[in-house]
Parts: sequence; C-alpha cells; structure tokens
Amino acid sequence: MLVSIASTIGASLAFLIARYAMRSMVEAWAGKNPVFKKIDDGVDANGWRMVMLTRLVPLFPFNLQNYAYGLTKVNFLTYVLASWIFMLPGTIAYVFASGSITGGEGDMTKTLIYLGVAGIVFVGLSFLPGLLKRKMQGKPAPASID
Repeated sequence: MLVSIASTIGASLAFLIARYAMRSMVEAWAGKNPVFKKIDDGVDANGWRMVMLTRLVPLFPFNLQNYAYGLTKVNFLTYVLASWIFMLPGTIAYVFASGSITGGEGDMTKTLIYLGVAGIVFVGLSFLPGLLKRKMQGKPAPASID
C-alpha cells in the first residue's frame, strides 16, 4: 500500500511542477515530441481513458508522463485518481516480483515459482489495455485458444 501511495504522490507532484512551476521548460520538450502530441490529442478526446491506457501500458517512462500530463487539459483530481487506480496493477506486480526474490528464503525452486507467477501477471497486464479498448469501442474480444 505504501508503494502505491508514494508513487501516486510522486506522480502528482511532478504533474503540479509541470503545470505551475516549470511549464516553459517542459513545454519546450513536449512541443518537439510526437508521442506527447498523441497523448495531448488523446486527453482532449478521451480524458481519463487516456491516462488509463498510458498507465496500464506506458508509451514512455512514467516520470516523463507525469510532466507531460501537467501540460494537458486533464483535471488534477481526475489525473490523480486515474493514475492511482491504473498504476495499481503494475505496482502489485512489481511488489510481488520483488518480494519473490526475498520471499523464496533461499529456496531456488520457490523463488523461481514466484518469479514465474510474477511474469505471468506482467504478461496478463500487457493484454488489459487492448481488451479495455475493445470493450469501450463495443467490439468483441478475440476468441481464446483452448
């Protein structure tokens, strides 16, 4: 829980710094970046959904996202809530993977099983944005292979 709270506070502070304290410097970087242009257009059209997609599968590093979102029209409270909720799956996976290294207590088999489960969680998370996007567009999910 502390990791989630700390990452949300860090993201929020970077957002506020970009929006109010270092706007001109961050704008100069963002104005030249085509990925930022896509995010800005996406936020304009889809609001919190864009924050959701970039948090679940980051297009570029979170620290840059935090500053970039400070330049968009996204509402601060919307940004904070969406960031916290949609960073949770990745946070849980990272904490689980980190804990598996120490939680194996010297038993290599146990450690490898924990890391394998963490790997499956990471792979599963990578499919989540596509499924959510299909659901938002009203398209059926692809058939599973049995």
